[in-house]
Amino acid sequence: MLQIATGKLFTRPAFRNNQLTGTLFSNAARMFEPLVTKAGTVQWTNALGVRTPSMTYHVNEAIEADKSGRSVIISFGVDSYLQDFSSLMTFYFGIICSPDADLVARLTRGKAGIATKAAPNQLVRAVFDPVVDLTDAQGFSTFVTELLGLKRDRFREVMQAIRTLVTGLHRMGDDLEVAYALMVAALESLASGAGSTNTTWEDLPSSKRDHIDNALDNCGASDEICKAVRSAVARTEHGAKLLKFKVFIQDTVPSSFFREDGLGQTRPVGKLDFKDALDTAYDLRSKYVHALTRLPDEVTFSHSFADVVVLHDRRPCMTFQGLVRVSRAVILAYVKGLPSVETEPCHYMYDIPNISQVRFAPSGFMHPDRVMTDNGKQWLQDFLEVWDQDVLGSASPSMADLKPCLDRAVGLLPQMKQASRRAYLALIFAVRMTMPKTFWATKIERLIKDHEQLFEQPSAESLMLYALSPTPPAWKLEDHERAIAEHFQTRRRHSGLVLPERIEAAIMLDLVERYRLEGQWNHALRYLDLACQYFPSFNQLRELHATATPTTPIQWIKVLVGDQFDGETDDGSNATKLPG
Repeated sequence: MLQIATGKLFTRPAFRNNQLTGTLFSNAARMFEPLVTKAGTVQWTNALGVRTPSMTYHVNEAIEADKSGRSVIISFGVDSYLQDFSSLMTFYFGIICSPDADLVARLTRGKAGIATKAAPNQLVRAVFDPVVDLTDAQGFSTFVTELLGLKRDRFREVMQAIRTLVTGLHRMGDDLEVAYALMVAALESLASGAGSTNTTWEDLPSSKRDHIDNALDNCGASDEICKAVRSAVARTEHGAKLLKFKVFIQDTVPSSFFREDGLGQTRPVGKLDFKDALDTAYDLRSKYVHALTRLPDEVTFSHSFADVVVLHDRRPCMTFQGLVRVSRAVILAYVKGLPSVETEPCHYMYDIPNISQVRFAPSGFMHPDRVMTDNGKQWLQDFLEVWDQDVLGSASPSMADLKPCLDRAVGLLPQMKQASRRAYLALIFAVRMTMPKTFWATKIERLIKDHEQLFEQPSAESLMLYALSPTPPAWKLEDHERAIAEHFQTRRRHSGLVLPERIEAAIMLDLVERYRLEGQWNHALRYLDLACQYFPSFNQLRELHATATPTTPIQWIKVLVGDQFDGETDDGSNATKLPG
């Protein structure tokens, strides 16, 4: 948000400028001069009755005009700016700063949490002290200017890393494992977007290499095969992320970190142990994320603010103090080394916390102009969704005028690729089965005659069409069962067909009914039970499972919709019978 407020990302001129003010709380010692930055100004205040020191934050918020030259947005509010600016102050100065006075008071009281072994101020130097002197105000202003000058992608990347690091500091009051994982993740997020690193066989843990080497030796693999297997494993190994993490930090941390920056520190980390300490920190983070493994006692007990401790297995490991120091050094050096741009017009609206993307009802887009040669599947999915919600699921059924849309689709069929043509034809046939004749495509009978063979074989489209048809398919039961399983495996993939749950439940009930007619009642009950588990929002399925008998026909439309559906369209025309 801080970068957006500057107007750097605008495509059009600013429509208005707002002077916003908010309150921040901190354990920072009072400064008599305002702290001025490009992202806003902080001025210390006195508030009677408030134990936590406070300050006012002032920011100039530019609002971009829309195409009309005006804007429907007056302001985004000060809250998001407060959160981001307080994170920057916490990160740079090594203090606790937040819009939440209770959070600051709790973290600076010098007490361990219910589930922690040490108070935060025993694990990280100065940050959690009751009062912290601020130094290098000019350096902070310079850092903010450099940060706001980054390209948008890099700015978001760095800000997210800083927010995560600060959130980790905040969690030190109640959950040290979560705090440690967040701090490591903050650095890992930066490493993930910083280019590629090739993992070699030697980079993998020896325990993993030994297992693979033994397997290759036992099967008598040749040297060429061994080399190929090791290379393939190294390229796809999770260790590639660890290597990238370590390489990024080692390449980014300034040389001064191991020299003058260590002055005044208690047992600063040396370059000799640095790589191994990062390795152990990453391992602890992974073990917590995947198995909720607790941190070693050496990390969670007070240890005089050393950057590194040695675990029982003799591995060096980063402490909280070490992670804070490394994170600050790496992020500052990373920002300083990135290019800066004065302006970068881009679409930033979805980066604003209070704005979300929503999906409009597909009925609003059912217009002939939206019928194109490559969007047949989208049209089919949209129609079935509208039919399910606005016709079957509505007391006052409604549907957009589809006839002009379908007629346009018929004219474009020769230009379509097979997948889109198949979807449009399934749409045309589905409309024929479910809607009055006024909605049908003009050349419907000819289309059925010329293309019905497309749906003779099992597929997601043919499963749907046979569910709408009173005629059961002629497939073998095994093929029918296999087609349903394949549909459920691919439905959420890009190549799959997304159907309403009611239609998918109908497809399951079609198979149940076929097993019932074949006298295989146990199979029918098994798939009826699966339908109950797959679609729990339909209580009717559970009622059917409790009352179904081998002699009672199962009609999905009566089960899932009700007796009001008589199987005919409004004009009295029966549903189309597909080839069987």
